[in-house]
Amino acid sequence: MISRSNRFSIKIASITTFLALFLSVAPVEAAYPNDSFTQPNRARFQLETDEPYTPDPLVEGIIEQIESERLLYYVERLSGMLPVRVGGEVIYLKSRGTYHPQNNKLAAQYLYEQFLAMGLDTRYQQFRIEDQGAFYNVIAEQPGDENSGCTYLLTAHLDAVPNSPGADDNGSGTAGVLVAASILSRYRFECNIRYIFFSAEEQGLHGSKAYTEDMAGQGEEISGVLNLDMLGYNTPGSSPVINIHTRQPGESIGDMEIANSLVWAVEAYDLDIEAQLVQDGLSASDHSSFWEAGIPAALVVEPLDDRNPAYHSPDDKPDQLDQRFYTEVIRASIAAFAHLGSLSDQRSTIQGRVFDAGSNLPLPGMIIAITSRNGLAFKTTTTQNGTYSIVLPTTTYKLSASQEGYEDKEVFDVEASASNTVKMNLAMLPVPALKVSPLGIDKILFSGERSIDQVELQSRSSSPVHWRLGENPPVDWLHSSSTGDPHLDTTQNVRIFISTAGLRPGFYSTMLSILSNDLDDPVISIPISVYVVDHPDSTNAPKPR
Repeated sequence: MISRSNRFSIKIASITTFLALFLSVAPVEAAYPNDSFTQPNRARFQLETDEPYTPDPLVEGIIEQIESERLLYYVERLSGMLPVRVGGEVIYLKSRGTYHPQNNKLAAQYLYEQFLAMGLDTRYQQFRIEDQGAFYNVIAEQPGDENSGCTYLLTAHLDAVPNSPGADDNGSGTAGVLVAASILSRYRFECNIRYIFFSAEEQGLHGSKAYTEDMAGQGEEISGVLNLDMLGYNTPGSSPVINIHTRQPGESIGDMEIANSLVWAVEAYDLDIEAQLVQDGLSASDHSSFWEAGIPAALVVEPLDDRNPAYHSPDDKPDQLDQRFYTEVIRASIAAFAHLGSLSDQRSTIQGRVFDAGSNLPLPGMIIAITSRNGLAFKTTTTQNGTYSIVLPTTTYKLSASQEGYEDKEVFDVEASASNTVKMNLAMLPVPALKVSPLGIDKILFSGERSIDQVELQSRSSSPVHWRLGENPPVDWLHSSSTGDPHLDTTQNVRIFISTAGLRPGFYSTMLSILSNDLDDPVISIPISVYVVDHPDSTNAPKPR
C-alpha cells in the first residue's frame, strides 16, 4: 500500500520541460491540443486531507462489485479483439474513429444497446461535422429523487483515432462508464445521474460541444461532470498515479468539489493508487466543453509524463493495460461519482448470528450472500462471534449462507425497509460425512426370483470414513457385495442381493444399518422390504401327460 503523509504538498513543474517532453510525440490528431499548455504558472497539487468524508457501507459494496474481468470484457470488445453483437448481428468493432463513419456508428449502437439492456432510458443525440455527415452521442438517464434539483454526468468519448484499436484511448474510459452504469443503475440517488458517450472527441471535441450547445438552448442546469479518458496504463515499476485535472486555481470551486471527491475516495476506501490534483486548465478532452459553458467538470487521466507509449498507435491494445491499476482507478472514479450523486438515504441493515444447530456454537467465516431481483448483490463473512451485518438499499432480498462442512441455507423474501434493522439468525446443519442413497429398497418378487440393487456411499469428509453393514434382524435372503471399508475417501457402490428361493408368498422385511465414524450421523438405517408372490407358472392343477 502506498504511504501517504497528511501534508498538503505543492509541486511546481516546468512548463518548458513538459512541452519539450510532450511535443516529442506529435500525432496527426493529438488529443492534447497545443493551446492547452499556453497557460502560465502551471501548478500541480497532491491534495491530502484528514478524512473529508467517512466511508459509506453502500459505496464499499459498490466498490466490491467492480472487477478487472468485467472491465477487460468491455475493453477487448471495444478494441476489436473479440466480437460483439449489434442489432442482432455478430461483428468486430475494428475502428471507432469518425474517419470510418459506419464503424463509429456501430460502436455507438453497441453502447446504446448496452444501456438499454441495463434498463436505462437511452437516446441518441445527432450532430453533424462539415463534409463528413451525421454522428451520434449516446445518452442514458437515471432519474434521482423527485425535485432533487441536481444532475451529475459521468462521461467518456467513444471514438478512437484512425488505425488504432483504442484500448486505452479511450476504451478504458468507455468501459469504465459501462461498468459504472451497470452497477449504479441498481441504486437510488438523490440527484439525477446521466451517462454519456461523446463521439468525435479526437477531431476537436465535436460531440461534447454539440451537447453543451443543445443543453444551453434548453436552459438545463448541470451540477458537475466527471470525464474519464485514458485510465489503464502505468509504467511497470512506477508509482500508480492518476491525475485529476481542473481549471486554474480560483477559476472554479465546483471543479475542486468533483476532483476532491475522487482524491478523498482513494483515502476513504484505501485504494491502491495515488490521486494527484492538477489545476492547470488542461483542455485535452470533453470536460473542457463544459468549462466553456460555465459548468464544473474534472478530467481523470493518466499522468501526461507517464503516458501510454502506444498512445494513438496500432499498438494501443488491451495487453498494454495494467489491470490492477486500471481497476483501482475505476473504483475510485465510481466511488467519487456515487458520493457526488448522493446515494439515497433509503437504506436498511440486515444482521444476525450464525451458529451450529446442534452445539449452538458460533460459526466464524460463514459466507453470507444477499441478492435482490434487480441484481443488487452483497457479500460478507461472519466474525469470530458468528455475527454479520450488511447495510443495503431498501428492497426485497434473498439471503444465503454457505461454508464447507455445512448444508447451504437460503431465506427468501427478506424485506429490508427504510431505517430498519432486520434480524436474521441462522442455525446451520452440518453436512453428513457419509451420504447414502437410496434410503430404502422396496421390491415385489416372484417365488424363486433374484434381484440386484445398488446402494451408493459417498464420503463428504476431508478425512477417511470407516463404515460397516449390519442387519436387524439378520435374514438369509439378503446378501451384499461388501460388509465394510476402513478407508472410504470418495464413492463406493455396494450391491445388494435379494433371493426369494425357499420363501413362501408373503411380506418380508429387515433393516440394513450402515454404521460409520460420522459423528453427526453414526447410524444410517435403510429399510428393506420384499413382497413375495406366487410365480405365474406355479399351480396345483394336474399337468397334462
